Amino acid sequence: MTVILRGVAAPPEEVLGALPREPDRHIVVVAARPPLPVGELAEVLGERLPVGCRSIRLVLSHAGHPEVAQPLAEALRIEVVAPTGAVILLPGGQVFVTDGSWASFRPGQPAVRYGARHPAPGWEPQLAPYDPPPGLRLSPAPAGLWLHDDGATEDSATEDRPGTAPPAAVLSVPVDPERPAVVIGRPEAPPIDPELACLALEPLTRAVRRRLVLVPYGPDSVRVHRIGQRLAVRTGGAIEVVAGVPDTGPGGEPVLTTTDQDGRRGWRPFGERFLYRAAAAPQLLRSRPLPVAVPGLAVEVVRAGLWLHGEGDPDAERARLVPADAHPLIVLGSTALADLPALPARLDALVRSLPAGAVPRLVVTRPPEDGRAGHWRELTARYGPLLVVVGDGELAVLPDAARLGTGEYPVITPRQPERPVETPPETPTEARPEAPSGTRPEARAATPPEARAATPPEARAATPPEARAATPPEARAVPVPPAVLVPAAQAPAPSAPEAGADDAARLRELLGDRFAGYLGTVDESGLADAERAALAAYLAGDPLLAGPGSPPPARSCLLAGVTRLRVRRGPVFAGGWVPPSGWEPGQEVAAADLTRALAPPGVPDTAAPAVLAWSVTGRRIRDSVVFLPGTRFRVLVVEGSAEHPELVLLRELPSGPDGTSDDTVRESLRRLAAARSRAVEAVG
Repeated sequence: MTVILRGVAAPPEEVLGALPREPDRHIVVVAARPPLPVGELAEVLGERLPVGCRSIRLVLSHAGHPEVAQPLAEALRIEVVAPTGAVILLPGGQVFVTDGSWASFRPGQPAVRYGARHPAPGWEPQLAPYDPPPGLRLSPAPAGLWLHDDGATEDSATEDRPGTAPPAAVLSVPVDPERPAVVIGRPEAPPIDPELACLALEPLTRAVRRRLVLVPYGPDSVRVHRIGQRLAVRTGGAIEVVAGVPDTGPGGEPVLTTTDQDGRRGWRPFGERFLYRAAAAPQLLRSRPLPVAVPGLAVEVVRAGLWLHGEGDPDAERARLVPADAHPLIVLGSTALADLPALPARLDALVRSLPAGAVPRLVVTRPPEDGRAGHWRELTARYGPLLVVVGDGELAVLPDAARLGTGEYPVITPRQPERPVETPPETPTEARPEAPSGTRPEARAATPPEARAATPPEARAATPPEARAATPPEARAVPVPPAVLVPAAQAPAPSAPEAGADDAARLRELLGDRFAGYLGTVDESGLADAERAALAAYLAGDPLLAGPGSPPPARSCLLAGVTRLRVRRGPVFAGGWVPPSGWEPGQEVAAADLTRALAPPGVPDTAAPAVLAWSVTGRRIRDSVVFLPGTRFRVLVVEGSAEHPELVLLRELPSGPDGTSDDTVRESLRRLAAARSRAVEAVG
């Protein structure tokens, strides 16, 4: 190795010593300020290179340009391999080129380009560049790729990392020679929508997808589990997920920690790596040592935290599917609940062994039996309301034993609601608008997205009789109804409705016992009770809220609630929409009444037409996006016949400037349409 220095300090000895040696190639490290002229550098190298040297790897930023490397190769009559961008020396001997690659120059021959990494992992040639969905960017990283929003550009550059180098946390992700990694997100930006992340990663080659490792970086680290699970289903790959953000422990050791939606550090997950495959529970690959043994019960690491169970627990699959959270969860299997009187002491011993600050929540795989509410109350007094597993791993909050029959439901839950953020105009994300002027509703804590599903049948069966009157009769999922659009010229005038105290009182009277039950099925902060109940009734198909003929008080509460929901900006499925008289490119149509669409990652009805729309002002609640009466759209694309189209693409026409081009909208909608087609083929 030859090191040439002028005006700068030498790199650390351990970094230079770790640089990989290559057969028949000499390493030359140059650090000079100001830069050495090419002629002077050639003269110095001619004096310092070993006798018989035929090739050098020149570690000098931006030396791989024809005006630098080619004259050196000609003057020295040797091969010069040099970086076309800024070069970074990483721990462990990895050398990475930002905004460029390595290139080989020989006398009298054209340059040959290689990858950005040295030594080159086996997967590097398969990472062909491509454009992700609008608003996202895929940047090269030493371990593979960095998926982030458009805002991460020159703000990450420093004197030591010039150009548009990734931040240190991304650069420090270890390089696996067999499995490429994708680092997802960044601390200063909102979490990336899982559907958009899947759309961004699907174009990777099949060979890369089948060996992919996902690493979270930034807020809401547990979201990476949802991305990995969906990507495995949609691509058939084996997706490995790192369960936390790379961090440093108190002793300087590398650790993983979760982050919440505001980017605050959470707990260190016991399960550090999981493998996702289609139609299978996540497989634990690597974990930390368990804190303590629990007499009479087994403690097993799952993605949510710890699973406490006895021998032969029938709910093993459900326990492994409980979603991860920024807070640790303790999953209680059916066999763990068999001896309820002894469970509080066992749990206390386990919780005392957890790290300081790790406050767990309790999840049960089945609702407790009615006759054992006393022991159940003892658990909730210590650890808060119980969460119950619904379906394939979703969570719902069980009513507290002390409040059964009151219509009040607990809202103390692990995950906080997604915070509003400012996003670039072409980014399909969600933000919350300002509430209309007037009396502001009292803010309420929100239950997690997992708890937003209606109470499952098995949970309702276990509810004591006095509580059943509070459950709405239509709290199950209801198919999105069709909506007939009208010509834009006939669109109703938009309005900004507000619901007063008299409207709220009248809605409570009209709904009767259903009012309290509906409150437990919609968890949106910033809404008044009447607005929440009206929204829940509307989503459940309650006849009271069916169409513009609804009683005025109910209609006012519903419209006021819709206007306070989060705005969904981006593509939506609109297969239930019916045009005035066939679809025609260029025609402008409008919503005659509240009009619903389906937001990704919801799965559209495979029998519905492939109609997709670009939302600008649609309001998001659960899997639905609701457009206010009078919202206008223009038809961009119609493929097939007007009466029986194969594909229809629309974009919303807001009253103000949008800033997103038709080409950008079409590209984003086509990506989602392609994903829908693959999902339909998989289902069929």
